[in-house]
Amino acid sequence: MPPVTRLTALWARVVDPAALLLAVVFGALSVTDTTHDATRLVLRILAGLAALYLFIRLTLGAVFTHASHLRDRLERSLGEHGELTDAIDRVLDREIPRYTEEIRLTVVIGACDEEDLIEEEVVTDPASQVLYRSVRPIVPDHETRDLSLEDLAFTCSVDAPADNLGDPTVLRLGDRRPLRVWIVFEPGLRDKTRWRLAYQPRGLWSPFRERGRDRLAWTSRMPYQLDGTSSLTDFSVRFVFADPSWAPVVAERNGHGIIESRTQLEGGQWEVLWHDPSPEGHRYEWDLIRRVNGIGHTEQS
Repeated sequence: MPPVTRLTALWARVVDPAALLLAVVFGALSVTDTTHDATRLVLRILAGLAALYLFIRLTLGAVFTHASHLRDRLERSLGEHGELTDAIDRVLDREIPRYTEEIRLTVVIGACDEEDLIEEEVVTDPASQVLYRSVRPIVPDHETRDLSLEDLAFTCSVDAPADNLGDPTVLRLGDRRPLRVWIVFEPGLRDKTRWRLAYQPRGLWSPFRERGRDRLAWTSRMPYQLDGTSSLTDFSVRFVFADPSWAPVVAERNGHGIIESRTQLEGGQWEVLWHDPSPEGHRYEWDLIRRVNGIGHTEQS
């Protein structure tokens, strides 16, 4: 052991007994008749300082010990929470669904980062009671922050039928990427039900606004039923481009689905409707290109 370390350990062992001894000695001397008034005052001050040191030392020791216990408990709780999250993830990934679903996705490419919006309408048709679902929100690839549900302004509600159903409980599953959200229905879905979620992935389409083109990837992770078919029976995406001057083009690069329409709305926004009536666990990749005066805008940043 280095000399400095040995001296530090020795000091830690003797400082508290020494302070206690000095407090007792100085206190005893300060009350004897053999000492002068000035000396008695100095001894009382020294005794008080020694006692104050002991008090602070013991108090801080108790605080640090309690804090250490709390830290240990917190670490155990975080470990148990991580194990619970992993278990829920495995259950969600391996369950055999007792329902079919139709998904209608609305992707709003705003004129600025704050206008980027994702809306999802889901129609769940249960064969038996459905208590929960999970979703993975679309977030920017270039985002380095660990986004929370509050950052995304994430909302979820039951549309119809809403009898005896309140707003679902929305929970984030762990702190890993990709972000996964657990949606719990109370008391549960027994009949064909439409529910919605919406969130704002600010800056999702900033590359599109800067470069004139971008790509959106979406993988169907819907579980398969006992007969081997996907529980996702219909999938459509509505792309809305906020700037009237963009005149966009959308194409799914893997050949899945079809473009049903491309129109300019009354407010000037462009709407492109894409539809796949037979989704089977595909990975979809849409290329989005901004056209100006009929010419594709393709410069790179």
